[in-house]
Amino acid sequence: VTSIAESNWGNLSDGVCVGTSVVHMCLEVAYFLGFQRVLLAGCDCNYAEDGKHHFDGSSVDNFWRRDWEPLFEAYEQIHRIYRKQGRE
Repeated sequence: VTSIAESNWGNLSDGVCVGTSVVHMCLEVAYFLGFQRVLLAGCDCNYAEDGKHHFDGSSVDNFWRRDWEPLFEAYEQIHRIYRKQGRE
């Protein structure tokens, strides 16, 4: 799991932090752009048993299908970063 370092997170001059989900990258871009409040709705965390995902039916050998804890821990880390700056 890529750790989300608070000191560099949100500074896109270093590139986007590759978290456990594309949503994590989108949250970093929103942070960089100065959004004070971000609401997530309809985030799809479903990986089919056959490994196919996304609209195109592509496959991935993805261990997130077996262990959701890192995914949600990364959301918590990001939430703490937002709150530290008075954001939601």
